[in-house]
Amino acid sequence: MQIRKAKIEDVPRIAEMAVDFNWYLDRIDQYYPLSKDLKRLFLDYFRKNTYSSRSLLLVATEGEKIFGFALAKIRKTPLIWGKRPYGDISFIYLEKEYQRIGMADRFLSHIYKWYKEKKIKEVELTVLEKNKQARAAWKKYGFREYILRLRKKI
Repeated sequence: MQIRKAKIEDVPRIAEMAVDFNWYLDRIDQYYPLSKDLKRLFLDYFRKNTYSSRSLLLVATEGEKIFGFALAKIRKTPLIWGKRPYGDISFIYLEKEYQRIGMADRFLSHIYKWYKEKKIKEVELTVLEKNKQARAAWKKYGFREYILRLRKKI
């Protein structure tokens, strides 16, 4: 098993996994209905992130099979916080049979190395409040809640 930078020809498989991941999240919390055009939207999104100097798109492979991907980005805080650059882990996805075998650790190792090369000192991510498994995993990796976003239907 290896982790490598994604190539443009990997994007259809990455988009397919992103669609699967979003359907999984939809089962957890259906607040935002998913677009009927989800696959095309992800194809465009990951194509753009394949070549961006502000993104790192990785894939996990076993032989020719891609079984996971990660997307890390560099963003800037709002103006009121000084527009400081920070790392944003947008995705880490692994097919079920490849979870809990250290692959997320390997993704994070690559991501942190890239962030350090880019002089990024803080990393953030977003996780659904109802996704208890992911919240527990991210806490294990040292992430802590620092802001709470609330919602209400009216």
